[in-house]
Amino acid sequence: MPGTSKKQYAFHIYSWNDLDGLPQGGEENWEELYPTENLNILAYGTAVQKAIKLTTNLVRTQWKVRRKFDDWVDATERIVLLGDAAHPSFPGGTHGPSMAVEDAVVFGSLFSHLSLMDQIPSFLGAYQELRQRRCELVKGADVANARMVTLPDGPQSEKRDSDMRAKNDDWGDEGALKNQFEEIAEIFVYDAGDAAEEWWVNWGRFSTTAREQPNMMNFFSGMTTFSP
Repeated sequence: MPGTSKKQYAFHIYSWNDLDGLPQGGEENWEELYPTENLNILAYGTAVQKAIKLTTNLVRTQWKVRRKFDDWVDATERIVLLGDAAHPSFPGGTHGPSMAVEDAVVFGSLFSHLSLMDQIPSFLGAYQELRQRRCELVKGADVANARMVTLPDGPQSEKRDSDMRAKNDDWGDEGALKNQFEEIAEIFVYDAGDAAEEWWVNWGRFSTTAREQPNMMNFFSGMTTFSP
């Protein structure tokens, strides 16, 4: 992935359960520098070896599978989780930062319709309902992609390479190709604002049952969001 100066590149090396002989370890952060001279790079292609030799250190982090939160909103409905606080992303994944942005878009879009305090519980429930499945889907795609590009030598990696070399006309299974493009579309065609507005049109606008107008300043001054 080229940097903004077109002279810098970011790359990731995934190590799965000692299968590649790389030392396991590291903390769940982005602070540890790991010397590239300690890496066994002989198994990599020449282009990858060259990229590794151009830097003296890599940033080592560890991916830990965290227990899912059943609720992203506390019992008082004053604390709401967004971003990695609600759904830790996969290190080096393609979509981690965008998931936090999508959270904010959905949350903001929903609460832009707030006119009654009685709407708050349904808005908070809608926020989690709209975001939870989406975040799990995208994270699963990130993990699957990382595993796909790091398959050990064997029949699976050979089939992967053959499929990637194939031209459009060489695809024999149109059904498989269609399914693949549908999966890609589900990831990239998603619009967080549209999802929130669709919920509002279909469900949210029917929840305005209370009569008392909210004190908006007091409500938002008491709400806390967490997004590392």
